Amino acid sequence: MYEEQRSDTARHLKACRNPLCRVAFYDRSRYDSGVWHDVKTRGNAANLRAYRARRREKEV
Repeated sequence: MYEEQRSDTARHLKACRNPLCRVAFYDRSRYDSGVWHDVKTRGNAANLRAYRARRREKEV
């Protein structure tokens, strides 16, 4: 961890945004925008929930 802080890579270490998961991962995205350790499983479910919520709001 000390070496990562010295070399400024500690900002790439993140915790998964899913509250049930919270796995630590190294963000390899171009602009440090990663929020889930596995986008295909964790990210897809969260994005789908957000999309459905926005769609419900438009219908009302």
